Amino acid sequence: MDSSNFLQRRALAGATAADFYVSTLPDLEPAHALSLSSGYLPARPPRAGAASSSDAADDAHLFFLLERARHTPTKRRLIVWLNGGPGCSSFDGVLMEVGAFRPNDKGGLEWATPGGAWNEYADVLYLDQPVGTGFSYVSTSGYTTSLQQAADEVLYFLKRFIEVYPEYRRGEGVDVYVAGESFAGQYIPYVANTLNEAGRSSPVDLKGIAIGNGYIDPIAQYGTELDMMVEAKIWDTSSEEYGRINKIKQNCRKALDSIKGDPPRWIDECEDLLSDIVSETTHKIGGRNTCINIYDVRLSDESPACGMNWPPLVAPMYKYLDREDVRKALHVDKTHKPEAWIECNKRVGSRLNDKGSKASVVHLPKLLESGIKVMLFAGDQDLICNHIGVERVPERLQWGGSGWGNPPKVDWYVNNSMAGYWRTNRNLTYVSIAGGSHMVPFDKPVETHDMMLRFMGVDLLAAAGPSARIPSRLGDEKDRMVLIGGGGGTEKDDRPMIPGVDGKTEAQVAEEAKWAAYYNAGSAALIVLILLVGAGACVLLRLRRRSR
Repeated sequence: MDSSNFLQRRALAGATAADFYVSTLPDLEPAHALSLSSGYLPARPPRAGAASSSDAADDAHLFFLLERARHTPTKRRLIVWLNGGPGCSSFDGVLMEVGAFRPNDKGGLEWATPGGAWNEYADVLYLDQPVGTGFSYVSTSGYTTSLQQAADEVLYFLKRFIEVYPEYRRGEGVDVYVAGESFAGQYIPYVANTLNEAGRSSPVDLKGIAIGNGYIDPIAQYGTELDMMVEAKIWDTSSEEYGRINKIKQNCRKALDSIKGDPPRWIDECEDLLSDIVSETTHKIGGRNTCINIYDVRLSDESPACGMNWPPLVAPMYKYLDREDVRKALHVDKTHKPEAWIECNKRVGSRLNDKGSKASVVHLPKLLESGIKVMLFAGDQDLICNHIGVERVPERLQWGGSGWGNPPKVDWYVNNSMAGYWRTNRNLTYVSIAGGSHMVPFDKPVETHDMMLRFMGVDLLAAAGPSARIPSRLGDEKDRMVLIGGGGGTEKDDRPMIPGVDGKTEAQVAEEAKWAAYYNAGSAALIVLILLVGAGACVLLRLRRRSR
């Protein structure tokens, strides 16, 4: 579709799903069918005197990308994915974490690890928000200034979204989950609370939220960076570095202890703690200044990046999204967004300056009381939003007259290996992912996908795909396995089916899953065809009898 023609059509109030359809992506390795849509919808109501409903105040538009599910289980689901920052594009999620493809070293795209993409059994909607983030745009004086405003703009966007895609509308049977990581730990509870408070006027049916290595509660999380340095055996409590940082931590702790009522999202006395840890780890090695990677304590990086060069897919992601043919395929507005894509927009982050606003943790009790499921998960190798602090968040919560209690740690196995542990009670789940970094789906794609499928209650026995063929269990339960038909009955397929087990390669696993899906679909079609032929024969015989 020609970009200029698309933009003209998008400006009309009656835009349809066809206007946003992406027929192909440049240099995407052929293997699977692609069902993708992307483009812009307004984030704010029309300005006074506007000629069109898309003429948003401050020209504020959010860019979205929608990946349709490759396999449809008995229940349809939509995951709304937000990245953090603030001001970081959700193409991080698309191309490095939970999306269907990854940038390769050839300048194109390759398909994600089989069983690792979240659109295997759910539709996934990625949002570049707040306005100005990623490919989204807004006038220079119109940046979002508060978490509540950001949530209101997501709500407004979703109202416009269901006008184009009414199948996701509230009451249509689609369960909606809002998920993301890092600073999205602030965005997501605000968005969920705004949807929840909208009641029957909410555009979608919100069922749960999932936050990975998120910044949620300053009281629970500030200062745990130092605890993580000790747990990772980088420092011990007798080291000079620990002693210097501990003084800063104690000053932070005093400020936290003095808070009365709901905590603000920003505490001045605590903000420098992480940067001071980084400074203590910065040394010249081989003529280069190196420092700890704040997103993975197992790694180092060049100073002053200290993690900003990681993951290694960042550079090829920039290269791919800078291509003119890619921008055209994704319907990027070259008039309003002529500049190159950047991963994290500092102007967006600096304008979100409501440092005295309430931390998002204040919204979790009401969400839980309303029946909204909450899952917090954390890779255990992250420093900046580490698992120690994230696990303390539910331990501090009170809702419905009581707290989370002390749910036991239940071992979690994926592909016959320890994946971490789960703690669940009263609609609130915490998941620790062994060996995971700040961006857990990058390190552990299959494990985090299995986690999300469990959280959403996806019935893998009713679907076909790589994840349905990966053994997974919690505690002493039996492995979740796909059931296959044979010999007039059903039997359990107990064969492990992913790389490293039984000598199978990723390509073999994907191929077997694909043919399993085709077989299931073909069997159903054959049965329908037989029934239609039978019905047609009966009608024909009756007609012949009548003609005689």
